[in-house]
Amino acid sequence: MERRELEVITRTCDLMRWAIETMARLPRNQRYVVGERVEQNLTGVLEHLLRAKFARQKRELLEEASIRLDLVRYEVRILHDAGLLREGAYGNFCEKLTEVGRQVGGWMRSATA
Repeated sequence: MERRELEVITRTCDLMRWAIETMARLPRNQRYVVGERVEQNLTGVLEHLLRAKFARQKRELLEEASIRLDLVRYEVRILHDAGLLREGAYGNFCEKLTEVGRQVGGWMRSATA
């Protein structure tokens, strides 16, 4: 396994742990609506990355992981705009999402090379 693959999977797991802790602080009604969607989409990112790790044709799986990351970005933005996510948590979330997104993009570029 390439180092890049292991690193993006590890970072995604770290992001998921952090997101679960952050989503648990949301008001109950939002935790089970938007918070659950964020967690489901991050689980989908991890699933697609793990599938890509073993697949011959990685690009489609990595593209799906990237789409899921974009969904999470918008869901987190909605939480922030609704005043449900503090500025610091929002910034931290965006930073972590950007890092994972960069790594997925790098993997996609190397998978097509």
